[in-house]
Amino acid sequence: MRIDIHTHTKKIKQGDSENRNVDVSKFTDIINKTDVKILAITNHNHFDYEQYIQFKKKC
Repeated sequence: MRIDIHTHTKKIKQGDSENRNVDVSKFTDIINKTDVKILAITNHNHFDYEQYIQFKKKC
């Protein structure tokens, strides 16, 4: 089983790459293609409730 416990979905800190801003559809496509079954989104002291709801609906 593939597990990824350090993923990012948003640019939070100064110096973070713009590539960290990933929309829900693209992110879930990547996760599904890589067959990850468990993951943790680690956006550096930031919890985005709206994004959480979007991910929950998509998965």
